[in-house]
Amino acid sequence: MTVPVRALGVVVGALCWAFSWSAAAAGSCTDLPKSRLEVLRVYGDTTKKAVLGIQEFAAIAERHKLVAAALKKHPLYIAPPTVVWSVSIEHRVIKQDGGFCPAPTKVTIHVGMNPREALMVREAAERACAREALVQHHYEHIDAADAALESGLPSTKTVVGAALAKAKATPAVTEDAAKANFESALKQAMDGVAAALTADVQGQEAGVDSPERLEALKTCPPIKRVVTDV
Repeated sequence: MTVPVRALGVVVGALCWAFSWSAAAAGSCTDLPKSRLEVLRVYGDTTKKAVLGIQEFAAIAERHKLVAAALKKHPLYIAPPTVVWSVSIEHRVIKQDGGFCPAPTKVTIHVGMNPREALMVREAAERACAREALVQHHYEHIDAADAALESGLPSTKTVVGAALAKAKATPAVTEDAAKANFESALKQAMDGVAAALTADVQGQEAGVDSPERLEALKTCPPIKRVVTDV
């Protein structure tokens, strides 16, 4: 059974790590078979770019807080980051004297970034040096976000593993309730992980926006190129 909790972008990643856990000896659910937990890193599309007029930017900012916040730093370009996730559960429920115990065969969690479309003011896009500098800066943000997400992902192992072990140890009155309770516990744990990861990503990306770097973008600096003879 697949439970689509959050939409993700294009999946091109590989397995980060996998582990198994057993139900804690609590409640009425004991001696349950192990469940396998896998966490997959996925990558959203970062190649999409759109050119908008200044008034169009302002209209979007009125409707979206992330865009408005980004515009305070980047008057010419925005691509706010958001960590998202989805999950696939192979449910299995064991009936014991105390009720029905969730003991899924496998839980697969995908964690990654939403597709990030770079929005650029038309007046900047029409100037080649400004356009190239902003595109380069866009990928500096992407690199910073990737580094933050990679370093923060191990927390998923600890937080989610503990939450799911607790969920397995908790009986329910029906089989459907056992599945629903397990999914609810997973969602609560992953929402917390995603929020923490998003904060880490935003903090890492803030380092890319030094006052000197932002000022340089406004002055349309030449793009540094590396030329190699082959």
